[in-house]
Amino acid sequence: MIFKKAWILFLALVLLLPLSACSQPLAEEITFDPEDFALNGAGKTSANAAGHQILDLFDSYFTDADYGDAYFDENGRGLHINIVKGSSQRENIARFIALANAELEKNGFPLIQTHEVDFSKKELEEEKNKLEQTLQEQDIPYHLLAVDTQQNRITVGYSDISASYRNKVLRYIDKKYVVFEIWGEFSTSEKVIVE
Repeated sequence: MIFKKAWILFLALVLLLPLSACSQPLAEEITFDPEDFALNGAGKTSANAAGHQILDLFDSYFTDADYGDAYFDENGRGLHINIVKGSSQRENIARFIALANAELEKNGFPLIQTHEVDFSKKELEEEKNKLEQTLQEQDIPYHLLAVDTQQNRITVGYSDISASYRNKVLRYIDKKYVVFEIWGEFSTSEKVIVE
């Protein structure tokens, strides 16, 4: 009987071990002071100012490695925060957003919208900086090289984004990071996502 129980316990541990190795361990729980979320000054009268106040507070708790950056709606009202899939901070970020949304709702402002993304702000910035240096060293032209927060990718903009141009660029960066965009002198007209 004891042998049977020990065998079942051993099997359970063996089966659970691979599952625990698949996910990133969660970060230590952050204790948020609810008073920090209280909107003040312009934050009480303007959705845009409230969003900026919340974003400043968010940046005081989390680093560029913890999330995929943030942005505002085109009208400047609603705050969007990109959460990296599998982030060790996901539970802390979820609690932060719940507290912030309670304050925003109390003041009649749009709630924070979250989006699950592939890359952290830090990772994209580092990849962009490496690519920029390499393209300059290799004398490969571009009109635009920027992190696109909404797409959670690096945008490479040039007047000719032919397959041969894309292949030149992709020698120096993994295609999972990049979108190409036709970029004229004053406007963009077409985006190409590399599959």
